[in-house]
Order: sequence, then structure tokens, then C-alpha cells
Amino acid sequence: MAKLSVSRNVMEKARERSILSGDERATVDQVINNGKKGAIATQVSELPLPFLKTLLDDAVSGGLEAITIYFD
Repeated sequence: MAKLSVSRNVMEKARERSILSGDERATVDQVINNGKKGAIATQVSELPLPFLKTLLDDAVSGGLEAITIYFD
């Protein structure tokens, strides 16, 4: 299963730029507001596709150093 490790700042910016339904936004908010500080680690499958597309676009345009993908 693929996992992401993304800086909180990058995820918040992607959330602002994404076009999400109410349920999708609630899912992203739940992942971002996990009560922990620092980078956010989550399963790729937990995030809605429109949000993942925005993250990918941000990574390509802004550099890949803020997003790490790893596999179990």
C-alpha cells in the first residue's frame, strides 16, 4: 500500500486549491487536523482523487522535496 508524507503547509495549500465536494473536504480536513504537529503521513487511498491531483500538480510545479511517497 502506498503512503504519503507531506508537509502540513503543502497539504493546507492543496486543500485551498482543490475543487472538492463536502464529503471530500471533510475527509481531507480530518487527515490534516489529526492532532499532531509537523508532516502528515497517510495512506494514499484515504485521500480523494481531486485532492491527490492537486498535490501532484503542486509537487510538479513547486518541487518534490515536500512530498515523499513510500510503499509497504
